[in-house]
Amino acid sequence: GKIVLIPASAQNPAAPTGGHLLHAADQLSQRGYVSFVVNYRLYPYSMQDAQMDLARAIRFVRHSAGDYGYNEKNIAVLGFSAGAMAAGGMMLDFGDLEDGSSLDGSYRPDEIDKLSTNVSGNGMIYGFFGNLKTSIKDVERYKEAQIPETFFCYGANDSYAPECKGCIKALEEAGVTVKTVELPGMGHGFGLKGDWLGQFDSWLSRIYIRNALIGDR
Repeated sequence: GKIVLIPASAQNPAAPTGGHLLHAADQLSQRGYVSFVVNYRLYPYSMQDAQMDLARAIRFVRHSAGDYGYNEKNIAVLGFSAGAMAAGGMMLDFGDLEDGSSLDGSYRPDEIDKLSTNVSGNGMIYGFFGNLKTSIKDVERYKEAQIPETFFCYGANDSYAPECKGCIKALEEAGVTVKTVELPGMGHGFGLKGDWLGQFDSWLSRIYIRNALIGDR
């Protein structure tokens, strides 16, 4: 089995503006994936709360691997816009030893919190590592965080395109393998337009096949 977690953007995925998240999950299911659309806490909560929610979601999915019949190594994230930024922040700021108690002293960790938050692939669709204003270009920080292979897709006419490019450059300098798809004539929020999902599927399938081969050794 192949798993993709899709973090919601700044909107509820059930709302009209978030419908592309459910559409992406449906399209991925037709390609053989089990998809989870993940809601996380928004304002008045902090971005760190959102990142911890995503970390918990990854752990929960890993914990449930046996129930769904999939390989717990084959977990990836596919984030759109702010969802990509939240996922990126989780990878940079919360390692395997972090749990909810790092933000809330009353939180009581359980067995699920002992599981890894690592993912095999990271999809960023018109998003990047950073915040709503600028991307992170700290090469050493990326090296320390051991970012997984990352798939970028953005519109050439998106005002965020320069930030995506700067982020990609820093990741590559840090030794991260990056697949980039730039869509001509596209701006921000294009959803599934541009036929990039097939390229994402091919890219991620290759990673999952490699995981299987390593696991068989």
